[in-house]
Amino acid sequence: NIYLNKAVELNCIEQFNYIDTLVYAGISISESDISKSIEHFNKALELASLTEEIAELDYLQIVGELAIAHWINHDYINSYKYYKKLILDLFDSKKESFGTEWVRLYVWAGHALGYISSEVAKDDIPKTVADGSVYTKPYSGILTFNNKDVSDLYEDKNSAIMFAHLATFADGVNNIEESYRWSLRAFDLAREKENNNLLFMVSSVTSQYSIVNYKVLESLETFLLFSAVTGYVGHLELEDKYNKIGSFNIPELYSLKPSKEWNIAESLTVSYAVTSLFILLLIDFLKDNDDKDNKYKLLNDGLIINKNLASDTYLWETVIDLIQNIIESKVSSKDLILKANSFKDNNLKELQILALLGVLYKSKENIITQIVALFPYLISMNKTNQSIIKNIIFPFVKLKCLESIKTEFVGSREEYDKILSDVESVKPNEINSIQILLQPMLEISEYTFSKEQKKWVYEFIEL
Repeated sequence: NIYLNKAVELNCIEQFNYIDTLVYAGISISESDISKSIEHFNKALELASLTEEIAELDYLQIVGELAIAHWINHDYINSYKYYKKLILDLFDSKKESFGTEWVRLYVWAGHALGYISSEVAKDDIPKTVADGSVYTKPYSGILTFNNKDVSDLYEDKNSAIMFAHLATFADGVNNIEESYRWSLRAFDLAREKENNNLLFMVSSVTSQYSIVNYKVLESLETFLLFSAVTGYVGHLELEDKYNKIGSFNIPELYSLKPSKEWNIAESLTVSYAVTSLFILLLIDFLKDNDDKDNKYKLLNDGLIINKNLASDTYLWETVIDLIQNIIESKVSSKDLILKANSFKDNNLKELQILALLGVLYKSKENIITQIVALFPYLISMNKTNQSIIKNIIFPFVKLKCLESIKTEFVGSREEYDKILSDVESVKPNEINSIQILLQPMLEISEYTFSKEQKKWVYEFIEL
């Protein structure tokens, strides 16, 4: 470190090796002074951009080190900015630069991205790689010092997974529009490879972004297909399941309707995709947004299209009727409760949830009790879809909490302002954000909650 720092202090910007000196100095002090490390990387990148002699892959390697350094410094927005540049420029350079060095940078950049994107988005962080060995946590220098030829680890099809990771990363920095664009690129690459296993792998990671961005037809189609394939292979062992997915003929799969497997797939699609889209629509109506009627039409049209192609026509007809009656105020809360109880008795959980959401949407009192009764299930159901929890469930619950404060709170102005401030200050990307949102609400509620419900709110224990 001492010699590197002295070399940096000489400021020999005219010397080509000075860029390497800055990079090595940045890496060497990353554990003790990450801010200084970033300063060195920034300077190295600035000089590299002005130096015609430097190879493009060497330049991109510095971009990658800077992205990782920002992540280490918990500056996720800048980390995402530089990682985005790294991946896009890396792919743009593939035609001219493809070879051992390009593959080395690609593989290690992808490895680091898999970990970083999950950590930033608060998803499950990978623990092992394909061969079962421990997944190496990214560190400063991971791109610079891993010089071993890793061509045996390179698979062109994994490009789709790289963009799926970028979708997750964008979500982690609250850029859901870019999450959706990255997911489209991941889908396109997966389709190009004509690899069903890759397509469904990408789908499992990114399908939530079409929902969050209210892409109705795309959301319904993706969830239906994914759920149908899962249903048809669910009874198989892991290896057989993988082989079966890979050999599926998608048009033939659609021709199998009606069937028990398709009925289950449609039920799951209503539970996940339709419920989430419906909550987004309810948010628009609660806020009285200008485009609420257009969004209602989009959802209604999408449901009708799926009804006309359905295996279980009754399910889709009931969903359409239920949502229309709720949005157009053609049904009372009392009737919705009766419907919800009837759906429960007939094991139609997906329809029961829609009816109860309608009750909550219409309610002006007893709001918190309804939230605590309904949302532990919805949150548990979507625990692998953190973007849905963050961008759909949280905003809806927050809106209803604020409504509860304004319509049900009894107390002094000071107490009113305090609880309003407590609720407003909760951020959607906090872990257990919805329970944290509800904690001050339970304190002022006049209703009684069970021990299990209190444990869910205060101790985050699943019901």
